[in-house]
Amino acid sequence: MSKMFDKIKDHSHVTTFDNDSFCGLHIEWALKGVGFGELVLAYDKEEKKWTADRECMKKPLIKEILSKSMDGLADVYLDLDKDDFNDSGDK
Repeated sequence: MSKMFDKIKDHSHVTTFDNDSFCGLHIEWALKGVGFGELVLAYDKEEKKWTADRECMKKPLIKEILSKSMDGLADVYLDLDKDDFNDSGDK
């Protein structure tokens, strides 16, 4: 593994897409010590199934990318510090 990836800061950028055939998420990501890339999760509206363009990534890495990306989105778009939430996730 290249030491260059040790200097990368964890980050992701998530965009959505929706057209006549597909909708989903496009995630540009970088993880310290791992590298960077793209992950596309697409829902085929006709076939009614999800697919992933994952650049040959294995499941543990995909789960880490999704977890960090969704956590980042929650931090930006959800006010989880309100009184109607607690640490256990229960309302």
